[in-house]
Order: sequence, then structure tokens, then C-alpha cells
Amino acid sequence: MSQTRSEELNQVFRDLGVIGKYGPSTTWMGKLLPRINSGRHGGCPILAVGITPAAIDDLEED
Repeated sequence: MSQTRSEELNQVFRDLGVIGKYGPSTTWMGKLLPRINSGRHGGCPILAVGITPAAIDDLEED
């Protein structure tokens, strides 16, 4: 299983001042989905869970 995050979390990380710890990587949904869709996973079954701001219970949105 791959746990990844949506691009929407970038703003949350900026607001918290921790964006430098969570830069784009292969665990970022924007890079992971094209790799999966292109078949670069070797045909192995994949379960990817994308984490969005909705997963944060105490997030105060403007």
C-alpha cells in the first residue's frame, strides 16, 4: 500500500510552516498517478490512499 498526499495539502503545510519537510516526491499524488497510469508499476496490484485536507479533523479553513 502506498500512502500519498494530494497537492491540496501543500497550502496546509505552508500555513503550518513545514512545507520544506514535505516537498514533491513520488509519494505526492501528482507524480504517483501518472506513473501508475503509464503501467510503470510492473503490473503489480497497487492500493494508493491519497490524503487530502479533509482528513485533518482540526483544520481551520478560511
